[in-house]
Amino acid sequence: MPSILFFPALPSRPLLFDQLFRAVWHFLPALQKFDSLIFPYSGSDYALLDAEQTLSMARVYLSRDFDPAIAEYAPRFSGKVRFAQARSADLSDIASGLSAIHTVIIWNTEDARVVAAGQRLAAHMKAEVILADPTMVQQETLLTLRGVHRLFPQNELHDLVTESYGLFTQVLKRLKGEPISVFGNGPSLAKVVQEQTSVSPGLRGVCNSTI
Repeated sequence: MPSILFFPALPSRPLLFDQLFRAVWHFLPALQKFDSLIFPYSGSDYALLDAEQTLSMARVYLSRDFDPAIAEYAPRFSGKVRFAQARSADLSDIASGLSAIHTVIIWNTEDARVVAAGQRLAAHMKAEVILADPTMVQQETLLTLRGVHRLFPQNELHDLVTESYGLFTQVLKRLKGEPISVFGNGPSLAKVVQEQTSVSPGLRGVCNSTI
């Protein structure tokens, strides 16, 4: 099975854990579709890292900004996460040892030279490139999920869409006639909170642009 590579090398634990737990959220539906998620690490404390421990103790390492459910999902990735020591950000020292890479996720796009280096590496590996910098790319989650879905054959995607639509229609029937309030999590929601807007009883949903 193919692997997914994160690029460039992650220089610190906070950034490593940030990308790891984002990946747990994104790749959960495709657990059986890839061999490993490879996180190159250039920090001086590489010897202290343990992927299995990090996954099993996700509650300790997970940022409070993330959905707590990710800590429940993380152990399912046992055997699927690999931390690779890299002495150079562009992975030039370990690139030759990487094989069967399906996707290169460029998690840092601030420097055009870094992006170009990642694209060259992906081209050499005949891998897809995803620009998924959460601080620079507004639709980072959507772009990553598109890459995740490319791990599935078309017939399985069709079945997933059919199942999803079926579940949605069941919920729709159950909620028929109930008031529903839906909010995006951007400035509009901040305004609702700031002005203490009265919201009708019933189902309330807060979702991001991807949802």
